[in-house]
Amino acid sequence: MRWLLNLSLSGLVAFLLVAATGCNDPGNATATNSGVSNHSEDHDHGDHDHDGHDHDGGDHGEHAHDDAHQHPETYDEAVAELLVVHQAIADAFAADKADDAHGPLHDVGHMLEVTEKLVEQSDMAVDTKEKLHEAIEQLFTSYTAIDDKMHDADEGKDYSEVSEQIASSISALKAQTKTSKE
Repeated sequence: MRWLLNLSLSGLVAFLLVAATGCNDPGNATATNSGVSNHSEDHDHGDHDHDGHDHDGGDHGEHAHDDAHQHPETYDEAVAELLVVHQAIADAFAADKADDAHGPLHDVGHMLEVTEKLVEQSDMAVDTKEKLHEAIEQLFTSYTAIDDKMHDADEGKDYSEVSEQIASSISALKAQTKTSKE
């Protein structure tokens, strides 16, 4: 009987440990308690910081997320993938299912980093690159604010408060794709 009690207590402890990890699920290493893909731990791209999203190189660090899928190789491919994640987030909030947006919110940071890197590597004009970097920065800020709100009701912003900025930034990114010019 004593072994049954020990087994039950061990199970409870294991359950509490798993439950306490929250957004730090090892299966989704891009997820963090503090916002959209805190890549200061797992990815460095570019040369600036997005509220904990460090962008200054290509080091994948010890907490690298699962790169099972291929990264986009072109700006157009990156924007196409970003649009899918953006739409999943928008649809979740439109359906009043904020929890459905949680996973995509953690994925969007990585997609923005990939997009930012491809912009930098492109042969676009300098002023175009600057506009796209501004749009990407706005998306980081907006999506991080949404995620912050999901983790703490006293922090961040509701989706409705930043949806116009998101739509504007997404439009700026889409405008530079080849398909938008055909």
